[in-house]
Amino acid sequence: MTASRPAAPAPSAGTAPSAAREAPGRPAGAMPLTGAQEGVWYGQRLDPASPAYNTAEYVEIHGPVDPALFERSLRLAIGEIDALNVRFGQEQGAGDDAGGGAGSAADRDRPYQVVEPTDWPLHRLDVAGAPDPRAAAEEWMRADLARPVRPEAGPLFTQALITAGPGRAFWYQRCHHIVLDAYGFSQVARRTAEVYTALAGAPGEGAGAGPFLPLRALVDEEVAYRASERFAADRAYWGTCSPTSPRWSASRTASPCPRRPSCAVRRASRRPGPPRSPRRPGRPGPRP
Repeated sequence: MTASRPAAPAPSAGTAPSAAREAPGRPAGAMPLTGAQEGVWYGQRLDPASPAYNTAEYVEIHGPVDPALFERSLRLAIGEIDALNVRFGQEQGAGDDAGGGAGSAADRDRPYQVVEPTDWPLHRLDVAGAPDPRAAAEEWMRADLARPVRPEAGPLFTQALITAGPGRAFWYQRCHHIVLDAYGFSQVARRTAEVYTALAGAPGEGAGAGPFLPLRALVDEEVAYRASERFAADRAYWGTCSPTSPRWSASRTASPCPRRPSCAVRRASRRPGPPRSPRRPGRPGPRP
């Protein structure tokens, strides 16, 4: 994620906050957003009708794909990724201003995230009969990419397997940038390919454990950093690097989003066989 991180004063030693602390009224297991996520959250709140934070890619697969096996593999892979199973919310209740605790005024209106897996559809389309199957598929993708998504309402991603002809398919993924970036797409694709290959019974290969760490580990790491002397030192250093620029503010600010999605649908070809992760991003497709 690339959103700026708003700075805040460093807490005193021995009072490091924890992502495990939950403000009253929040669901069990609720965690704060990372600095990058907060930037996206408030940017989207400034313009809820903007699809600017949608990002997507599709993979063109040449060769036979077992749709049922693909869906099973994709669901198993996504089930391992906390970031794709989160629900966002924002507490509106009043808090106790004293002590700066979890129920303080500073916390009461801050967004939170909680891992709560829910069911989601794998869209199945068949454009093989269209005069130009790729154009028909991309038209559907662009329409999905241009749809505004509210992080607190979801769904935060779209998955689609589009049949374009015998031995030819497009795998489309769209996510809100608050949960996934372009590098994340490659990780989803790689893991899905590993699971697909294992379930297909390829000799000598197994899916094994997924490479994804719990989201709480990432959040706790950032919370600990913000409570550390290193954070205070880093903030002091960067505050002196550009004396003529406005200093970082503890307030949460963001700029309005552009009306276009943050990136166009990307595409990449695949060799025959099960889906494989891209070596590098495909060239951008036409903008919506």
